[in-house]
Amino acid sequence: MKPLHRPGTRPGRPALRQSPGAPACPPDRGRKPTELNGPKIQGKVIRSIAHDQWARFRKIDLSSVSRVKVSASSGTEGGTLELRAGTPQGVLLGSVVIPGTGGWDKFQEFTIPVTQSPGGSADVVAVFVNPGKGGLMNVDWFEFVK
Repeated sequence: MKPLHRPGTRPGRPALRQSPGAPACPPDRGRKPTELNGPKIQGKVIRSIAHDQWARFRKIDLSSVSRVKVSASSGTEGGTLELRAGTPQGVLLGSVVIPGTGGWDKFQEFTIPVTQSPGGSADVVAVFVNPGKGGLMNVDWFEFVK
């Protein structure tokens, strides 16, 4: 799949960013997901997300990640954002409920504790969950934190 942007660049804020004081990011962390199953990237935000759709980030160094911050919004009841290793059915790294935030443009920051990690580098798949529902949430960025 062709990258959506040059490595290390993105209009506006990065979809993936590194926390201050953390080791430098590999170049592929500075761009949007490399693969989407369902959601669309519109402008600088992942949108049009329905149940059981996902976004993949390739080769993320998970060896020292303790939590993942995410900026998300929902104009409906929202859903659960799961982070999984490798595939949409892979090991559950952690999850967070994204409730309605009062509007599609009302982004809030949420934290996903990483409760299980394979260590080393792995693809990270963000899976969006709310059975039978569409229009779950929008996602602006992810930040992997030491």
